[in-house]
Amino acid sequence: MSKHKHRKVDLVFNCEWSDCSKQDGDEDKFYEHVSRHIPELKVVPSGSDGETYECSWKDCGHNTDCPREIVRHVKFHGYHAILKGKGVAESIKRNLPSCKYGETENNALQPWNKPLLCQWEDCTVQHELSGFKEFLAHVQIHTNEVIYGCEPYNCGWFECKFSTNKVKARLVDHVKVHTGERMIACPVCGNMFANVTKFSDHCERQITFNENWKIKCDYCSSYLPNERILRDHMRQHIHHHKCCFCDLTCHSPAVLVEHIRYRHLPYRPYKCSSCPRECKSAYDLKQHLKTHTKDVVKYKCSDCEFESYRQSNLMKHYKDEHGNETSQYTGTFKCHLCDKKYSRGTGLTKHLRKDHKIEKPPGYSRFVYKLEEGGSYQLRQIRLECLEVMETDAESKVSGNENPCDSNKVLAIIDTLNEKGEIIETTYPVSNFECPTELPPDAKVVAVFDDQQRTIDD
Repeated sequence: MSKHKHRKVDLVFNCEWSDCSKQDGDEDKFYEHVSRHIPELKVVPSGSDGETYECSWKDCGHNTDCPREIVRHVKFHGYHAILKGKGVAESIKRNLPSCKYGETENNALQPWNKPLLCQWEDCTVQHELSGFKEFLAHVQIHTNEVIYGCEPYNCGWFECKFSTNKVKARLVDHVKVHTGERMIACPVCGNMFANVTKFSDHCERQITFNENWKIKCDYCSSYLPNERILRDHMRQHIHHHKCCFCDLTCHSPAVLVEHIRYRHLPYRPYKCSSCPRECKSAYDLKQHLKTHTKDVVKYKCSDCEFESYRQSNLMKHYKDEHGNETSQYTGTFKCHLCDKKYSRGTGLTKHLRKDHKIEKPPGYSRFVYKLEEGGSYQLRQIRLECLEVMETDAESKVSGNENPCDSNKVLAIIDTLNEKGEIIETTYPVSNFECPTELPPDAKVVAVFDDQQRTIDD
């Protein structure tokens, strides 16, 4: 038995509603306490006769004119706080390193505001569930109805084909894919995880280096704490997915989505309320809004009065105005073909293209540099691509199919927008997706892929 299981740590759940300092060790009582804050919601007049409800949870700021949405939103804060309390206890029990992502967005729950509707076949409950814990308890009734010992165990979720002849616990774990249930959350950044192992990896992989680490990635020379994290790490090096608009390949569908959004689409749904600026993502808009905020944290020059809200701007200032970049902000970029060294990647890029006539990889807007054992960054000369990507690319060229998007069977990225033009849901590429002839008025197809062009693993 693991030594961590012998160490007992009491659970403590903290309420972060406004100035409430309630603590409780009972999960159900704490969840009920958070629900009692709902009548305290701020109600702000909106429009001629409308009202907007504002959440008072710490660092949240969510607002909506839908009463059902704000109720499930506040209750999800209670559920999230319970998971964070479990994260604190597990961190102490396992002596995990602290997360370094920061607490600025640890209560941002916008992706979890979807209506809570049970989609189990023959379920008689057709209305929304009021809160996430109520939703999970309801779905558990269905899984409990599956008789133990009567294999196979079939998932009853709408259009789900999952079936297992093993233990019933496999079915219970599978249903979490549909419900979105999580077991633990990071108390620092707020990310939620399906199990304690994933949370532990989340904390440990943030350590830059530990002299006791013996496991090394042969591709990038990084040292890692265990083989499980090494396997996850190696997936980031293997490019399974190819862009249908250019020759770029990448390691995950999410990275491919971001590449297409930024490189190939003019679509900018995030609009600044203070100026005409339009952004392609919520993060870009958040960074832009800092230019309109006076009390934002700024990076200050130690040699003059220059300051900026971006660290990259400070680095450029040091080079342009003071002739150098401090060692606090820079590494060394070294040419692998000669003895030239540069303080910035842009300098090495110009050198490689001008002096050595090296071209950027197909589909890439810049060179990729990796950290070598000596502490310098050098050009990444090897790109790992899975066999499926190379074979489908070759087949496309041999068949003369220059436009990989001509197939009737496609993959699509669909953004669903609310009335403010904000993205509230994104459907990422999935296999066997048939592009609908008609889309709801609040949805927009922002990219289309050929299903025969690549294999996408969900």
